[in-house]
Amino acid sequence: MNDTLLNATTILSALSFIILLVLLKKYVYNIVLKVIDERREEIKNKIETANERKEEAEELKNQYSKRLEEAYTKAEEIKDDIVATAENEKKEIVKQAKKESENIKEKAQKEIDMQVRKVKEQLRRETADISVEIAKTILEKEIDKKEHKELIKDFLEGLGEERGK
Repeated sequence: MNDTLLNATTILSALSFIILLVLLKKYVYNIVLKVIDERREEIKNKIETANERKEEAEELKNQYSKRLEEAYTKAEEIKDDIVATAENEKKEIVKQAKKESENIKEKAQKEIDMQVRKVKEQLRRETADISVEIAKTILEKEIDKKEHKELIKDFLEGLGEERGK
């Protein structure tokens, strides 16, 4: 009897299990599949959205990198322009300084030449005055040739001393 009871219980348990499976399949299985499909779709959408955002972020990164590179290039160009401008200004300043130096040298040379002319002119006048004085002295004195030569020699030596000063 125990065996029959055990068989009946096993059969009843198996039958209950089968009924439970049929009921679960009929009422719960479709709901579970629907939830799993919805969850799968939601995960798929989130992955797609994440990929789209990643692509957008990469595009923005590329744009910013490009802008940064352009900024560096522009800064380099500006620096090169500033250096070139400074170099040109330096050359212009040196050129003007040389020109001014030449002008100063020319003015100094002209001043020297003018002073030399003045000194020569003054020497001529003094020589003429001395010559007149000598002639006057010679005429006032009656001198012989020896004295005359002596006076001329003294005059010329005196003139040489004047130039040495």
